[in-house]
Amino acid sequence: MRDAGVADFPQMEARKWRVLEAVSRAADWTLGLRSMLERVLDTVLETTGLEAGEIRLVENDNLILWTSRGVSSTFVAHEACLPLKRGFCSLAVVNNQPLIADPATCPFDQCEQEGFRSSLSVPLRAGEKPVGLLHVASRKPDALWNELIEELAVSGQIIGTAIEAARLYEQWAALETTSQKALHPEGKASSALQEGQEGQEHALMPRRNRLVRRLLEIQEAERARIAHDLHDSVVQQITGLLYLVRAAQTLLLSQPDQARTLLEEAERTAQLAEKEIRWVIYDLHPVTLAAVGLVPAIIEYVTRYEASTGLKCRVEVLGTPVRLSPPVSFAVYRVVQEALHNAAAHARAREARVTLDFTPPHLRVTVQDDGQGFDLQEVVKRKGPHIGLLGMQERAQAISGHVEIVSSPGQGTQVVITVPLAVDE
Repeated sequence: MRDAGVADFPQMEARKWRVLEAVSRAADWTLGLRSMLERVLDTVLETTGLEAGEIRLVENDNLILWTSRGVSSTFVAHEACLPLKRGFCSLAVVNNQPLIADPATCPFDQCEQEGFRSSLSVPLRAGEKPVGLLHVASRKPDALWNELIEELAVSGQIIGTAIEAARLYEQWAALETTSQKALHPEGKASSALQEGQEGQEHALMPRRNRLVRRLLEIQEAERARIAHDLHDSVVQQITGLLYLVRAAQTLLLSQPDQARTLLEEAERTAQLAEKEIRWVIYDLHPVTLAAVGLVPAIIEYVTRYEASTGLKCRVEVLGTPVRLSPPVSFAVYRVVQEALHNAAAHARAREARVTLDFTPPHLRVTVQDDGQGFDLQEVVKRKGPHIGLLGMQERAQAISGHVEIVSSPGQGTQVVITVPLAVDE
């Protein structure tokens, strides 16, 4: 294992964030668990330059092989199931720490037979819950270094959270299928049977809502964690850069005027970068929303949205605003955010309006734009996950509300989310 020098630090930091960003994008739990794991493993190997890897999931005190790359079929057959508390690599999961192994000294000879000279096992966890193992290996003896271990350890948290979300998402999808079969069976059902089917649908709703709510809680927790990590690393690094630049201005002797001009420009650039990073953090975890509530948070977001996109936007509040529970506030905020993003990115809108109507017994939030609109039925029929539309619907359902989207070509788009003002949590 090799160590990097001080001169490599900027390149290491840049690569670290490229790896984390790539893994975050690959860990899309809506793809389905197996497809997501295959995509994640491909991304890890591509971004790190390693030759082989596998992802295992914890199932009944075993580590079950779900996907692998760069290993023989003999390895896959021999290593398909490893006991969680007896396998050498499983110590990474049991101890919740990355484990570096020399295949030549490993008590299991399969890795050595594959010709691997260095390997790393990284635990995958969703919060405190162990869910799996990421194992990467190389036939080069010096393929691992300290910074790589750190990158993959953080990636393990991202992947573990996505695994739990993917499993919950598949449960939710199965409930949806069961629900649809109950409501739309083959053939014509009797009146009594139809009533029974509707009762089954009603019985499934609480569990389905709990699953969706848990999915959204996972998303918000992950956003908060990423925001915290960014604040503790990138923002502090940029702030340090500002101090270094100011100190350098007092030390330069040769061509001081030209150097000062360049340094002043670098300082302005760094200040802009710091501001941008802070807005990224706010997008991930809006502190105004948690601190003072939905209305101030949406007003603040709309102000920034207007400045960054050039699309005119205004906020109107009807009735008397009330403080909502965090799940309701976050769900409504994300629906507004998604609707405005679509207005700027896809609708070619010039103006948008957000109306929050607190007239009891419901909160009704409307996002209206004057963009090009679209045929909703045609969009739904197209192949693809339609994540934006699905996400808005899921968020509303999780807080006992619903979303209505009204749009037609040339007539703009209206997104309305309606939720009870008092939600029994």
